[in-house]
Amino acid sequence: MIRIDIPAEEVARLESEFRATSDRKFRDRLQIVLLAHKGRQHKDIAADLCVNRKSVQRWLNAFLERGLDALRPRKAPGKPGNIPADLADEIKAWVIGGPVSQGLDRANWTYEEIAGHLKKAKGVKTSRSAVHRFCKKIGIRPYRPTYRYLRGNPTKQEKAKAELADLKTKAAEGELVLLSQDEARVQMVPTLQTTLGVKGHRPVVGTRDNKDVLYVFGVLN
Repeated sequence: MIRIDIPAEEVARLESEFRATSDRKFRDRLQIVLLAHKGRQHKDIAADLCVNRKSVQRWLNAFLERGLDALRPRKAPGKPGNIPADLADEIKAWVIGGPVSQGLDRANWTYEEIAGHLKKAKGVKTSRSAVHRFCKKIGIRPYRPTYRYLRGNPTKQEKAKAELADLKTKAAEGELVLLSQDEARVQMVPTLQTTLGVKGHRPVVGTRDNKDVLYVFGVLN
């Protein structure tokens, strides 16, 4: 049986890591060391944590050789990206120029659109997630459109309220017949959507020219 004798300061550090982490694997490995330090048998530790006895021995050996860092889970290296690094500047130019500059009938760039265009223009078959990671590295990110809402003039609003109150009073006294009409003019401008842009460049979203206007009338007698 591998015996573990840990200084009080190290025990406190292990316990602190155990309380702070939410990673199940890391918690189990910390518990293996802490329980072994308290003298619990390896077979009992394995039964407590529902792990193989060889796993208990492996993590105890790892801790003795390399300390706490040996217990931390490590992410396996992902599949290397299949987008050539030398295309970075060209892809940035695509994004700055917009899809129309590449002969595409689109207003917005998306990761899917870039992946499709890479296949057609460069013969590079890739995925949305791979394009997302590549764009993040070279400073391409999503930009959301912003809208500016105009506030009403408080002075004019108060004046209109006073005039309306006066009209209502005169109507109630029979001095006049109060009729009201309202009209709304709605410009049928295309709604902007999120697009990709290069950091440091204001993205431009091309939209179809639309000068249609919708009028809405309301009358109350």
